[in-house]
Amino acid sequence: MTHPSFLRFRPVPLRPRYDGWTPALQFDLIVLLARGARPGEAAGQLGMSRQSAYALRTHPRGDDFTRAWDEALTFARQVRILRARDAIAAARGDRQDKLYKPGPAPSQVSASQALHPDCRDAGHGAKGGPC
Repeated sequence: MTHPSFLRFRPVPLRPRYDGWTPALQFDLIVLLARGARPGEAAGQLGMSRQSAYALRTHPRGDDFTRAWDEALTFARQVRILRARDAIAAARGDRQDKLYKPGPAPSQVSASQALHPDCRDAGHGAKGGPC
């Protein structure tokens, strides 16, 4: 299985610092962005500031990191859209099943139709049936 292209990037080359953006933290930031976190929120979860994340994004040698950032945000946006479409489709399906099911109005259903299993689902019976 291949990884999404936003996970394949060259980290911004920085001087090592105990409190700086290591390649592992840069990777984690991209993953959090792809999961839908906002940049400031993602940086905060990693113990870094929003400002330092944006500075990393605009670093002169950070073109590949910037590409990964943009692709991760696009990926997260696409996932949100797909989830919203699924939720809308599910809601429409529920509504159609519950509110728009064809059949007679409740006041037109006889007691035998309401009780007989062949009549309950269809709203009417087969020709010659109990409904």
